[in-house]
Parts: sequence; structure tokens; C-alpha cells
Amino acid sequence: MSEQERESVRPDLAETLRRRKLVQDESRGDVVAARHASGRSTARENLAELCDEGSFVEYGGFAIAAQRARRTVDDLVQRTPADGLIAGTARVNSALVGNDRAHCAVLSYDYTVLAGTQGVMGHRKKDRLFEVIERRRLPVVLFAEGGGGRPGDTDHAMVAGLDVMAFALWARLSGLVPRIGVASGRCFAGNAALLGCSDLIIATPEASIGMGGPAMIEGGGLGVVDADKVGPFDVQVQNGVIDIAAADDADAVRLARQALSFFQGSVASWEASDQRALRDVVPENRRRAYDVHRAIEILVDAGSSLELRPRFGRGMVTTLARIEGHPVGIVANNPMHLAGAITSDGADKAARFLQLCEAFRLPVLFLCENNRYAMGTSIERALANVDITAKAAAYSIPAEAVDGMNVFAVEDATRRAADAVREDGPRLIEFRTYRYRAHSMYDPELYRSKEEVERWRDRDPLLTFPAQLRASGYLDDESTAAMEQEIAREIDAAIAYADAGTLEPVSDLTRFVYSERVRA
Repeated sequence: MSEQERESVRPDLAETLRRRKLVQDESRGDVVAARHASGRSTARENLAELCDEGSFVEYGGFAIAAQRARRTVDDLVQRTPADGLIAGTARVNSALVGNDRAHCAVLSYDYTVLAGTQGVMGHRKKDRLFEVIERRRLPVVLFAEGGGGRPGDTDHAMVAGLDVMAFALWARLSGLVPRIGVASGRCFAGNAALLGCSDLIIATPEASIGMGGPAMIEGGGLGVVDADKVGPFDVQVQNGVIDIAAADDADAVRLARQALSFFQGSVASWEASDQRALRDVVPENRRRAYDVHRAIEILVDAGSSLELRPRFGRGMVTTLARIEGHPVGIVANNPMHLAGAITSDGADKAARFLQLCEAFRLPVLFLCENNRYAMGTSIERALANVDITAKAAAYSIPAEAVDGMNVFAVEDATRRAADAVREDGPRLIEFRTYRYRAHSMYDPELYRSKEEVERWRDRDPLLTFPAQLRASGYLDDESTAAMEQEIAREIDAAIAYADAGTLEPVSDLTRFVYSERVRA
């Protein structure tokens, strides 16, 4: 080999370097500029800000969308880098907790690539990385912005999507490793499923979170809904879906680093407030309320507290914090809201938080100022009422109960609901149907008496539907008789064919069931 050949770059290495450059933001100036113009950071910028410098190792960065049957490879390389999912391992918070405890996994859907949809190669990358996460017990941060499953991929055979293990693998990580999800922008369908199963959810004001996007909603006959109004930020904050509200992308990344740190262990350096200030927090007059947040801020290490779901279940405060450098969970009654009484939402909030602390072995400090339980409210009535229609009414949701055994009633109710949704918003229909013994055999309270079985059997749609058709004028006796005769002829022909056949030889009954070697 000549000296000139030694100094030159091999073609295969040159192609690798070219491809590596193409996936970076610097090679995608047009989409990056558009992203910045909307006030948003790119997926790679978010990951660069999250991960410790130089620690990110990307998995499958050269993947492209599985659309070779409809687009050229060059176009896919240019326009679908990493198949819209940037994923790998990294270190986060090394300066705080040390290198050994800073290892984690990070994933980010890239909305500039096919709207952050989930493609074939992206699913395979997730499957691979989720297995690595489980094996190495890595905490994970997921940026979930995207439109869900991608229908445009062509280079694969799929049967019901059962080969996609990502969702099961993600669920299997529950309680095993902390999973922090970030929603900034539109997050629908499969992306929202991953986000919703996270242990903590961080979101920005641009977030719109829903299991169905606008296309699915319209396709289901529920009208046209703007993407940003499917599950807007304000709604999801108030109903407790969002644990931590961020101001923008940069703030979401900062909060993700802080939230992750509580699951990475203790820190050596900490500073506490003057604890004598606690003397002034609780008033001497027990009839006066006080702000329990101030008590928490004084108790914990300076600047370490992170409150979860503050606008949901306001009577309970749930906070992650540090005391003398050690991560802890804090549950407190809030005297400023209903005198600290526990409501159903507050109980739900506290229970979920305690489950989080238990899963990851965080000690819990409980600041108890519980004067009562909230009873007699509309929410309590709703929870106590097992009638789903009455339960909806308690929440001021229009609802009606329909005989689910009556095909016409079901169709009419569905049409009315679809019309009402377009004008007045959500509507609930309860289709009341019979639960046969096989469905309820493990619940003795749902057993039916013989008399009840007979009453419901008389209402079987297979029996009542023909009569309803005749009563509505869609079917007459002559047509019914003709159909019954045709059915009888087909049954007789089938029986005759079976009777004329020969039985399978006994020797064939075990053929293809046992191998010859096993039988021998």
C-alpha cells in the first residue's frame, strides 16, 4: 500500500462519515429554521441540553423510514434521518451524583421527520433499547412529541402489528426503572400511550395530548377537532395527567434533569434553611389556615423541592425533595384548600405518589393536617353511584341508558349522540346488555336466576330482530318464509354432504401430530 493510499479515507468510511453528518441539525437547515421560527427546540438540541457533554451514544442513527417502495433511498436519507426517533444511552447529572449513578437511556421523537410518527425502524430501535434498559436497569427520559403510528411505511409485512413489542416492553419497565416522559407539542396515539405510561409526565404549554388525533376523531364521526384542542395543556394540568408544568422546551429539559436526580441517589453537597423559621409557619390559633408549602421549603434542602400535580387534588401536596442530600417524597395536607380535607382527587393523587415512592425506595415524610374527609359533594356522590349514567350526570355530562339488546335503539342512540357531540360536546351512552353466566361465573353477585335467564333470552337480538324488521315494514311474512326455506335447504344439503362422506382412517388421526422419532 502506497503512502498516498494510507493517507486517504476508505470509501466505506467516507460514506459512514457522510451519513453521520446528514443526521445532524447542521445538515437540515430548512427544517431546523422552521422549528426555531415556531419558538421550539429541535430533538437533538433537547438531548444535547439534557445529556452530559460527550456522553450520548446513539442507537440506530442511520435508520431511515421503511418507504423504499414509494421514495428513493437518497430522499429517505435526506428527509427521514433516524426514522424520526433519536435514541441511545448517556449520562445525566454526573456532576451532581457521580459518573456511576448518572447512566441512563434517552429517546426523543423528532417532529421534523414525518411529524414524529412511529415507523417500522423506530419501533425496532425502541424494542432493542427497551431490552437494554431492562437488562442494565437504566432510568429513561422520553420526549414523546409525535402523531402516533405511521400508515405510510411500505417495506414490511404486518399482521395486526403483533410484532411490535415496544408497548409491552415499556409497560414491563413499570416499577423497575423510573420513566420520565416529556410532551412538548402534539402527542397522539402510540406516542401518547408511551407518555401516559410514564412514571412522571412533564409538559409545556404547547402540548396537546390525546389517545386519538384529529384524523381518528373525524374518522369516528365525532366531528372536526383542531389538533391543539384535542387534549390541551390547561385541561391536562387540571385533571392531573401532567405531573410537572414547564414554561418551554428549555425549562422542560431542566425539570427532566431535576426529576431524574431524585432517582439517582444522594448528593454530597447540600444546604438547609434556618429551621427556627418553622416556629412561625403554623399559627397558634388553630382556626387559622397556613401555607404548608412554606413549611416544606424550610424543611428540605434549599432549592431541592419539586411539587407534582399542584393544580390537581389541591387539598393534598405531593413533592419530591432532598433532606440532608437524601431524596425523599413528601405528602402533606393543604390547609389552604378545604381546610386540608381529603377529597377523592386528593386521595388519588397521594396514592399514586406513594406508589412511586414505594417502587423506587424513596422514604416518605407525611405532614398531616387532616381535619376531615370531603363527603356529600357531587364527586363523592358520583363515586358512590354504580349507575354509570347517574355517575355521568353528577359530572354534568349528558348521558342516556339504552337497551343494548335492541339493534334499532342502539343505532338511534348512536346517531343522536354523534349529532349532539358536534354541537354540545361530550355525551355518554350506556348500552345495557345481558351478562351470561360464562361472563360472570367468577362473580357470584352477577349470577342470574333461571327466571331472569329466560326473560333475557326472550330479548335476544337474534330472536327479536326479525320481528322488529317486520314491525318496521322492512320485512314481510312471504319474504321471511322464503328465507327460512332457503336456509333449511342449505342445512339439509350440508347434512347430506356430511353423511355421504367417509370417515378419516384411524391411522391418519395421529399423522402430522407426533414425529416418527417420538412415536418410536
